[in-house]
Amino acid sequence: MKISCYIVAHIFVSTLFLACLSYGSEEIYVQHTPAFVQFAFENAESIEPLKTSQLPDLISAAVGFTPSQDYNWKGLKSGNPFKRPKSVVVTEFDGFHHFDLKLNRPKFPLQVDAEPGWSYQITADRIYDRFRSEQLNLIEIVNDDALYAVKMQYHALLESVAVRPSDLEDNLFSNKSVLEGNSLGSLNLTNTPDLAFLLDVQLLSEVIQGLPSKKNILNYGQAVDLFWFRFSSVQDLVSVYGKNSPQVTEALEIIRNVLIQLEKSFLDVYGDNDVLILVLTVDYQNNLSVTKRLQRSLLSVHGTNAEANISRNVALDYNEDYPAIFNIIFFTMLIIGLSVYAIGLGIWNMDPGRDSIIYRMTSQRIKKDQ
Repeated sequence: MKISCYIVAHIFVSTLFLACLSYGSEEIYVQHTPAFVQFAFENAESIEPLKTSQLPDLISAAVGFTPSQDYNWKGLKSGNPFKRPKSVVVTEFDGFHHFDLKLNRPKFPLQVDAEPGWSYQITADRIYDRFRSEQLNLIEIVNDDALYAVKMQYHALLESVAVRPSDLEDNLFSNKSVLEGNSLGSLNLTNTPDLAFLLDVQLLSEVIQGLPSKKNILNYGQAVDLFWFRFSSVQDLVSVYGKNSPQVTEALEIIRNVLIQLEKSFLDVYGDNDVLILVLTVDYQNNLSVTKRLQRSLLSVHGTNAEANISRNVALDYNEDYPAIFNIIFFTMLIIGLSVYAIGLGIWNMDPGRDSIIYRMTSQRIKKDQ
């Protein structure tokens, strides 16, 4: 009994610690929403944090899809079932640990419980399953090696976007530069964290600058377009300079200005009532590491994971293809077994006359008694 109480207390304290650590660190801003997609902004402070694993369900509900059964977030109200946004835009900035973007838009608390890129993949799969027969624009922009493949797949849309770091750096000094209208301030291009951040926002700026000229590609058909921008360079700035440094302050100001430009570009392409724009400020490194430490600490209280599963009689974890494979093998064996039984039963009751297979398979010479 004492051990059980200790385990319960340990779980409660660890969970409370994790909640206190994560709450307030991450936020989801609703930068723009159509009139028929309504959020409960008036109760934003009292609503429980939205988990990053619930983002696909939130977007599904906003565009008229059916969310999963365990989705119970109260921040999104029931909307018009006959209308849906033509585009969903998500801009995700990693590295916001206990400080605010201070974007002048309604916001809700966010809690990280999924790996980077997971929410995009689930959301894109759902849109693809619904509109697979239509022309789809499911685009994830991350400043890494996969960017070149994305440009090749959507070349007509991203043909003016530079994908190599050297080209992006050159564009910082061209008429396409994100620094046009933004002050460099304390940021220094010769410092690696500063340059990485400026290349990220330059990439974002180039994508949204080319959107208004692509209306014939984007605003087309009944499918929902998905744009997901994900950048992590803010984390390096905070690690090097600190969250209250002039460099981070200048970086946040540039981000806010670029987000305003992003909103204008997408509204120009889709219209005020056909685009949902969300901004996420997350901190994957600290929250996921805390989650893993919490899991390890809970396992250490009551033995290893395998021992805990055995003592609790937990079922084995099966692959998602298990039901299909099981049915194929089971019904194949059942059909073969019934076939063998029917054939055997038929041969057993067969009349061994001249026309039967039994007569034909035996010797043609009739045996006689001597």
